[in-house]
Amino acid sequence: MIRILGWLGFMLGAVSSYASDETSPFGEVTRAELESAFYTHDSTAEAVILRDKGSVRIEYDDQLGFRARYTREVKIKIYRSSAFSRADIVLPYYVKDKYKAERIDDIEANTYNLEQGSIQKTELSKKEVFTEEMDDSWSLKKFALPNVREGSVIEYTYTLVSPYLFHLRDWQFQYEIPVLWSEYSATIPAFYEYLILHQGYVPLAETEAEMDRRKLQLQQYTYNNAKYYWASEHVPAFADESFISNKEDYIARLTFQLAKENFPGRAVREYMETWPKLADDLRSMTDFGRFLKRKDGKETVAQLTAGLATDMEKARAIYHHLGQQLRWNEEYSLYPDTSPKALLETRTGNSTDLNIILTNWLQLAGITAEPVLLSTRDHGRVQVKYPVIDQFNTSVVFARIEGEEYLLDLTDPYQPFGTIPMQCLNGYGLVMDTKEERWVALERGYHYHTESYQNIVYNPQARQFETTFSQVYRGYAALNQRQQLRDQPEDVAGHQAADFKVINLDEHDQDLRISFTQLDADTDLADYLYVETFPTTPFSENPFKATERQHPIDYSYRRTYKQVFNLSIPEGYEVEEVPEATTVVLEGNTVQFVFQPQVTALTVQIMSLLRINQSLVDARQYQELRKLYEEVLVKHQEKIVLRKVR
Repeated sequence: MIRILGWLGFMLGAVSSYASDETSPFGEVTRAELESAFYTHDSTAEAVILRDKGSVRIEYDDQLGFRARYTREVKIKIYRSSAFSRADIVLPYYVKDKYKAERIDDIEANTYNLEQGSIQKTELSKKEVFTEEMDDSWSLKKFALPNVREGSVIEYTYTLVSPYLFHLRDWQFQYEIPVLWSEYSATIPAFYEYLILHQGYVPLAETEAEMDRRKLQLQQYTYNNAKYYWASEHVPAFADESFISNKEDYIARLTFQLAKENFPGRAVREYMETWPKLADDLRSMTDFGRFLKRKDGKETVAQLTAGLATDMEKARAIYHHLGQQLRWNEEYSLYPDTSPKALLETRTGNSTDLNIILTNWLQLAGITAEPVLLSTRDHGRVQVKYPVIDQFNTSVVFARIEGEEYLLDLTDPYQPFGTIPMQCLNGYGLVMDTKEERWVALERGYHYHTESYQNIVYNPQARQFETTFSQVYRGYAALNQRQQLRDQPEDVAGHQAADFKVINLDEHDQDLRISFTQLDADTDLADYLYVETFPTTPFSENPFKATERQHPIDYSYRRTYKQVFNLSIPEGYEVEEVPEATTVVLEGNTVQFVFQPQVTALTVQIMSLLRINQSLVDARQYQELRKLYEEVLVKHQEKIVLRKVR
């Protein structure tokens, strides 16, 4: 039996027209395919995959036992020269264990062109297939299809044989170019039970599942094969859009994870354990448990917390001390690589090395603390129904202090207490609890908050407009700005000003504040003055350029951009025109934009507020969100008009 779970996939039913009928089989090409000048569903595409046909079959070999045989046939239409790289094929295969090495066989490839009205086929020579060692674990089969030009149709096929059945290879329906037709089949003995996940936003045109009636023999036992089939048509190119966590989380694909073996005459072997059992194994079978039980930091912890009355004071003292003493080696790892004693001697370690000692010392201070397993954004999102340790690649610290919950991390010494790196803000993390399954949202109270105040006054003696800037950065905005002040201060606005001032640069738990004054060039006041309100803005263009979007907008954290413009009206002038007020709020108050002018006899004040109230915005709100950003850009470009009084 095979369990199939749909993830992020909208099952919209069978599609009546089958693109498989529109493409030629391997070894053939039609004149229509060669004469095609563009792909009808996406005229901008540089190439299109006409057919992508794959299969996996688990079969028995008397010498090798059960193994997986994968086959794939690909046919691609090349429209423009920018797609010529599609003809350079690289096929990786695993060879670390020479007795269980994968192999690739049966490579064939052809290029088709129209020449003087007739179809010409150019075959790939066997001599043009090269084997290259990538490292100790992986080798590559490499070849380039010959005679490729604009208008060509190329195709290739190969077979991969692998003894590794725990993770069957993924099948990908979607690529950076459109796919006209993609199909995949699986033939799997019934005593292997796989968890199969369908991810992405591309619906399946066809799905089939049946038990093969034909009986097969394995020693004295008979068994059946389960047969499965999936297909998609007119798959759009995947666009790596702005505000997306990891494209691998959204590309349409099938993934296969072995859940159970149930061979006749043997005990059932479970691979899909519960999360508490996985946490228990991690504690007992790795250095996690051993390091969490250490007591050699007890004396130092006692010294750090001596005289401190509250758990919060103790937690902050431990956090800041270790943050000053230890440095991250820029390696994310789920497992500790060195002992706490060695870490304190070398003062350098991976992400879990640092955070496990923080967990241990908090516990020694009597504070509830546990490791939290998570996956960084570039590693992909964790599927909580899929209890496999490989989904995680690092850990942070969960602490309960005076009734409040905090997530802590030591990889960045400039991080405020209670924050974790943006790279770690990726859905949910698993508290390493051996008794119950506990997940925590990785996005906590901290968010990205900026405030910018401009006060403009005209100095008639100097004949100059003087603008005083005052900026406030909070949460992740403060973290980012401190990093820029540290690494590239010359890129910080106003850095060259004589009165440039920074407050709370080293007070990481406080708001960062910057102020400076900017003098405009000498200005003779004309009859009409046109004053820009927000010459600087959080973004210079609309980040949402695509006309449509399938994937949610992932902002990582909630955001606030507040700008206040205040103009003292020069003597002898009055207000002729100011931008109109506007308010745009998306459904559910997910995003809001407020633009509010206020005019008095002496001043013009305009407040602009863009607030992202949810870190993840549904793609169904994309069009309205795109329009909202356009409105922000338009309003920020509008000017105040002043007229000289006669």
